[in-house]
Amino acid sequence: HENNIETQSLIVEAFQEMGMKNEVEELKIWLIKNRQSNRWATTKATTEACYAMFLCGNKIKATEPLCKIIIGGKTADTKNAEAGTGYFKQSWQAHEMDKKMAKITVANPNDHISYGAVYRQYFEDLDKVVAADNKLQPRPPRDNFRDRSASRRQGDCKVRNPHRPRPRIRTPQRYEGGGF
Repeated sequence: HENNIETQSLIVEAFQEMGMKNEVEELKIWLIKNRQSNRWATTKATTEACYAMFLCGNKIKATEPLCKIIIGGKTADTKNAEAGTGYFKQSWQAHEMDKKMAKITVANPNDHISYGAVYRQYFEDLDKVVAADNKLQPRPPRDNFRDRSASRRQGDCKVRNPHRPRPRIRTPQRYEGGGF
């Protein structure tokens, strides 16, 4: 059985043994970028990838400074970032949002890759969602899935299983199933 994550991790280790430092860093970047959009199918693959990333090439230290993130001219508050991963979450209420917040600047002071996410979440009825002028394009639901959690019996009559539409989005990047 072929597992591209385990294979890539072994290649990282082999290049490390050969002293190919630049190539090791590029191979590690591939692992990180792959993890951004795909799930790693097995525990072994995850273990191998973590081993390759943390024990080969440049060491990523938890004490290194975090990326500086500026949103709408204001620096994001990272003082409560999670130790080791640097994860933090910052939220704003609707009345705090303005158009200046669409400009986001990220500066990485370290010599290794970092990644994160910024998203704007709001709620809208599915039938009112329209295509945006970007590469993510909503498509009309083609199929429904059965909501089995809503199935129940009332007396002698069984309430029908409701069907809910499944929204679909077309993206320019290929994603492997799950992991979201």
